[in-house]
Amino acid sequence: MSKKRFAIFISGWSSQIISEYLKGIKEALSDKAADIFVFTAYPPGQQDKELAEAELKIFDLPSLALYDGLIVFSSSINFIDKLNTLLEKCVASGVPTISQGYPYSGAFYAGVDNFEGMKNLCEHFIKEHNVKNPSFIAGQKDSDDSERRLNVFKKIFKEHDIKIPSSHIFYSDWDNFKAIEYVKGLYVHSEEFPDAFICANDGLAMAVTLTLEELGLRVPEDVKVSGFDYLKSSQCFYPSISSVNQQFYDIGKETLNFLWKKIDGDKKEKSVVVPCKFIPGESCGCDKFRNSNKIRAIAGRDNFTKRMNDNGFERKLSSLERTVLAANSYNELCEGINRLYTNDSDCENGTIHILLDTLFFRP
Repeated sequence: MSKKRFAIFISGWSSQIISEYLKGIKEALSDKAADIFVFTAYPPGQQDKELAEAELKIFDLPSLALYDGLIVFSSSINFIDKLNTLLEKCVASGVPTISQGYPYSGAFYAGVDNFEGMKNLCEHFIKEHNVKNPSFIAGQKDSDDSERRLNVFKKIFKEHDIKIPSSHIFYSDWDNFKAIEYVKGLYVHSEEFPDAFICANDGLAMAVTLTLEELGLRVPEDVKVSGFDYLKSSQCFYPSISSVNQQFYDIGKETLNFLWKKIDGDKKEKSVVVPCKFIPGESCGCDKFRNSNKIRAIAGRDNFTKRMNDNGFERKLSSLERTVLAANSYNELCEGINRLYTNDSDCENGTIHILLDTLFFRP
């Protein structure tokens, strides 16, 4: 059986989410013959659209017809026109395409159940913490995930007869600094400061928490805060952020399995949805649902391990660079690299590829 080829289009805006997502995809392929090609863009925020357009051009690189399946991590691409253009090309190619987190005509859909997780979060704040005057900090207006979370927020608080003034709903464009300025503005100008900030992601929640403490307000004693995503950084943060776990590992795994079925001719389901779970934390006053101190301790150990591995990688890279630059001919290069990796007991596994300009050895 020939290997299947999958192209994944993704934005590098959150390495923690992407890492978990790709781990899930890798797990789904552990018993299958397949290659994954990941095309990652690193566009800046909305304030620099020209640079973002240049970064997103990597999505134009692959010839789509060469792949058996296409996965677009749509919720990571915050430029809706570029996202629609990419999805249009994918669908037009005739290759089975999945859009993660963003419904698009002609593409299959993979996502999380935003409703249940957000509903449980809001009801927890209302019933357990008696929140009466919350503020919601959203992402972008054209973000499907953000709008779904906002709509659930409005619905649940309305069901409990709690009115939300328009001034207490703010679109941050996923920009932490805009969220910070919003909170500071409310503190100065609002007659009734919110008793809770419910944020569309964990990054916003952590930025809001720091701002509240800068203003002299305690979290959670004076103001409750929540996020969405359950990032490792938010679990280690102090106070740990009450959040909704989107289970990106599971999404990645289920997405690949779903796409594989479509490639094999399955015509039943058009979408796959993974449940998400609300996990209270210290930022709303609940520390019994997880051991935050243990999580922080493990993170500290892992941080050392990562730093040690990074230093080792940099050492190897420097050795390789010196070997390449010291060579005056192709034969000297081969001899030097062979000597380097023969003597290095911790050499890389597999095949090493070095790309050189044809003029490298010319006088």
